[in-house]
Amino acid sequence: MCGGKYCLRASLVILMTVVCNAQTESVTAPGAEVEKLAGGLGFTEGPAADANGNIYFTDIPNNRIHKWPVDPNEPGLSTFLENSEGANGLYFDVFGDLLACEGGGRQLVSIDPNGEITILADKYNDKHFNSLNDLWIDPEYGVYFTDPRYGSREGMEQDGEHVYYLAPDYKRLIRVIDDMVRPNGLIGTRDGDKLYVSDHGDNKTFVYTINKDGTLSDKKLFAPEGSDGMTIDERGNIYLTTDVVAVYNKDGQKIQSIKVPETPSNVTFGGRDRQTLFITARTSLYSIRMQVKGIKPKVKSKFHYEPVAIGNFPITLPTPSLIGRPVPDLKGVGVELPPDSVDKMLLVCLLDINQRPSRNCLRRLNERQQQLRESDVVVVALDISDVNKKELGKWQKENQISFPVSKTSAEAGRRSFDWGAKSLPWLVLANREHIVTAEGFSLSELDEKIPQADVEPRFERDIIATDDADLEISFVGHGTLMFDYNGKIIHADPVGRETDYDNMPKADLVLVTHSHGDHLDPGAIEKIRTQRTIVILPESCHERVPYGIVMNNGDEQTIKILGLKIEAVPAYNIVHVRSGNNPYHPKGEGNGYVITFGDKRVYVAGDTENTPEMKSLEDIDVAFLPMNVPYTMTPEMVADAAKAFRPKILYPYHYSRTDPQELVELLKDEKDIEVRIRDMR
Repeated sequence: MCGGKYCLRASLVILMTVVCNAQTESVTAPGAEVEKLAGGLGFTEGPAADANGNIYFTDIPNNRIHKWPVDPNEPGLSTFLENSEGANGLYFDVFGDLLACEGGGRQLVSIDPNGEITILADKYNDKHFNSLNDLWIDPEYGVYFTDPRYGSREGMEQDGEHVYYLAPDYKRLIRVIDDMVRPNGLIGTRDGDKLYVSDHGDNKTFVYTINKDGTLSDKKLFAPEGSDGMTIDERGNIYLTTDVVAVYNKDGQKIQSIKVPETPSNVTFGGRDRQTLFITARTSLYSIRMQVKGIKPKVKSKFHYEPVAIGNFPITLPTPSLIGRPVPDLKGVGVELPPDSVDKMLLVCLLDINQRPSRNCLRRLNERQQQLRESDVVVVALDISDVNKKELGKWQKENQISFPVSKTSAEAGRRSFDWGAKSLPWLVLANREHIVTAEGFSLSELDEKIPQADVEPRFERDIIATDDADLEISFVGHGTLMFDYNGKIIHADPVGRETDYDNMPKADLVLVTHSHGDHLDPGAIEKIRTQRTIVILPESCHERVPYGIVMNNGDEQTIKILGLKIEAVPAYNIVHVRSGNNPYHPKGEGNGYVITFGDKRVYVAGDTENTPEMKSLEDIDVAFLPMNVPYTMTPEMVADAAKAFRPKILYPYHYSRTDPQELVELLKDEKDIEVRIRDMR
């Protein structure tokens, strides 16, 4: 039954026609019917699912954002935010904040779970936007949004109706589409390669290639009809809202139509299992059960925090993820170290005389300074006005460090700080090479953090997003790597000369590429091995590690308990040989491995050259290729291989004295191959 203004938890099942192409499998569940969840609203739009599958959507005329819960024990429709400035499209970021296109406010905003609003963008070229409509957040946390203008054009400052991209730092804003009549809905693929955009004014939908810098290219017609809002499922099917919900496969063929009692305006997947399609349609919210799922959202901790009390007001200081990052050139940045600090830990505190939290933090640090020196920790305090910002910015860019940025919202009477690159975390422990503790810890944790920092391995780390969980890569050194995926630890060629394996995480899986001492170290394996550890190696290593599982060139293994697929790729020399014409690495004695983590394929090549087997690999997302003459490849050989199988991300490793910048130069024109340099000498 419906009570008051809204139709709440009691729902009405409405039989509607689902039309499906007879040659394709239906995306809706067998016997599924469209269900009305809530009604009596003004004009519903912008559905978005949070990490738990709850649905948030807008009621534009009534200036509200509503929530529909997945828990049947909760009451039905509730109001999340009043006075939403005509919010239209919504999308949750990985940190749990809700981004909204404010059509009335003409700005893009971020709304935290408490309803606090931060303005992300309100102008382009110092001119107000038209009326922001829909948005999508890419895997790198950049935001694409459309800016059409419906109704009166009075007060319109832009020269047309366009599409924009806000970079992950929330500072760089560019216009990426300027040739549409009236852009509206948009959605991207989960790998961040393609963006689908509807030109509602021209009644067409196009697909673009997303370039590394956020720009778009290779525009192609995808569907001969436009759309209001749109979404995508796990198979890559695109859902357009016209007079029905029109479902297209990724090849641009319409495979199904879902009729709704009212004209749909937008769609999204939600529910606990992401297998329910939620549809906003004029005055109501509808749903239908599906056979396919939406794309599982990524969820991350937002930042580490250091609580600081100022008078009676608690303040939290956000910091980016820096653990394992190289320390910048301190002298170049402007830090003068005491003469006796060469072998000591550093506790870095940047302060700003205009920001009281850091002064308060510094006062507390000074109180402990002598005690810290006795623990071989030197406090480095530096006013940000004395920082060489160019040098610091270079370090930030080279290490792909994004700093959170907040802006002042004068209208709401709130003030927040712009931390930016000038404000490193207030508390960071580092040795002479790398930052070695989680940043932003509290002073009360120092006694615990200092001894940890003395023994914790210091490596660069990268995060690769997959459709299941983040893959963390630790660059241990030379040919040695460690992967952390879904709580499972995978060591590749663990050798004791690169780190002390007494202090490394225990292994769920060990991969050994061949028998040379810089790749096979039975002692290191023993230190990280448990009864459950699986060791995979070529036959040439089995005598020294008899409990290992042998994989020969071309073998495949699916390790169900770890949820991983392993493929053994031949690793051998063709050109480089020893005296007597003997290859450094004969064919059949070594393996490279392709490991499938969720939807990402990672290739660890081992010691090899650009072999035919390597060059015929397909769908490689991340590749580690050796570059060490005369034992493996020259930069030219690595470039030749990369151009053949085209990994999306390429890490040269095992490169010893070879300059990796030579490879960067050789591949500078290959826009779809990102070369990342890490310390793997």
